[in-house]
Amino acid sequence: MGRIFWIFVAALVGLVVHIVYVLFLPSYWFEQQLGRVTEQQTVNAFFIAKPEVQARLLPSTTSQSIVGLCIFDLRSGPVALQATLPRTYWTFSVYSQSGRQVYALNDVQAGTSEFKVELSQTKTFLQQLLGNGRADDVNQVENLGWHAETSESRGIAVIWIPIADEAMRPQIEGVLKHSSCKPSQS
Repeated sequence: MGRIFWIFVAALVGLVVHIVYVLFLPSYWFEQQLGRVTEQQTVNAFFIAKPEVQARLLPSTTSQSIVGLCIFDLRSGPVALQATLPRTYWTFSVYSQSGRQVYALNDVQAGTSEFKVELSQTKTFLQQLLGNGRADDVNQVENLGWHAETSESRGIAVIWIPIADEAMRPQIEGVLKHSSCKPSQS
């Protein structure tokens, strides 16, 4: 009977460790890395990540990639990301502070190399009930397809461009530098 008890305890401990590792550790790790990058960069501003920052925050990217970042804070209102990208393969993703992906787009889906995405915080149920629905509906229609909402006030928008030839880096970075991330006027 004692062996069965200890086997049960070992299985329970293993299950708890697995759950913590799978469910909580990735978001905790992402928040920590985002916090370290935020300390070194301006919030609500676009920048091209240095390779060491890129490797720390997005370990799945290669050194032959160009990564543009916008660390956003929505506590003061919506943020608009205006992207100017080269005509090549690229992806655009928005992640909440905990690392949950809330928006994704690539060059084929966008159909254009210049676009604007407004990032805003999701309204609470009470705000939706008490808010002026008509004005909100008009704003949503104007931003249809180019609007991302997150329940968390902080996060990061990532533009990833893989490059096959290192000689193309200056040209691609020159185009990407025309992108911006700033508080929205709407």
